[in-house]
Amino acid sequence: VTHEISAPIDQIWNIVSNVDEESRYWPIIKDIKNINKTDNLVDREVTIGVGIQDTKTRQFVTQHPDHKLIQTNITEGPVIGTRLLTLNPISDTNATRIDVVWDLDMNKIPVFARGFANDNFMKAIEDALSKIELTVK
Repeated sequence: VTHEISAPIDQIWNIVSNVDEESRYWPIIKDIKNINKTDNLVDREVTIGVGIQDTKTRQFVTQHPDHKLIQTNITEGPVIGTRLLTLNPISDTNATRIDVVWDLDMNKIPVFARGFANDNFMKAIEDALSKIELTVK
């Protein structure tokens, strides 16, 4: 998913790089418990709301401030994989393009529910990017 926001890249980076506050933007995140945290790497347990039941995941979040990139590796839970969030300035404007790319393995989700899960991920991305945009206005 790609989204453009009329705000400078550093302003958007200040929001998205505060990974302890992701639940403000990502509607599926219910709780974040940091296990270990350094300057650019967070090992955490995240409770996500899926349907009527919450579930825990293990995530490793790596920030690359020079490249305005955040990589989240989900290593435990019903869905494992990677989320890449990158920011790019839009030339000749004071705007920023946010790209969010998921690479997920949904093998632990029953086949009949995978379409629903995929739709929920897409909606979660769109909701998060809209909330980020509203924050900078």
